Amino acid sequence: MQNSKTKSEAGLLVLVVFALGLLVGGVGNHLWGAHVWSSGPPHRPQPISQVLGLSADQQKQLDAILNDTHPQFQALDAQREALHLQVRAKIRAILTPDQQVKFDAMVKDQDAH
Repeated sequence: MQNSKTKSEAGLLVLVVFALGLLVGGVGNHLWGAHVWSSGPPHRPQPISQVLGLSADQQKQLDAILNDTHPQFQALDAQREALHLQVRAKIRAILTPDQQVKFDAMVKDQDAH
């Protein structure tokens, strides 16, 4: 009996650690994406142009590439955020009320960073 309880607890711990890894990794990725795209695609190519010595035609092509892909990155960020919310809800559902309070505090702290 004790052995199956220990296995269940270990499995739950692995699931929680995995979910938290997804959560932390996703938040970090979201923050990095926000940092990279914060200035918007039209402003992003300027340093690339200077480093690579792009011609005016290449600059226009680069602007078009970044402008075309920017909405796709935004959509991925929205999908990632939705997944994080799902994971949080699933984790919260398996917790006791006391654990939920601690989990909510932990999530709030992570969101603040």
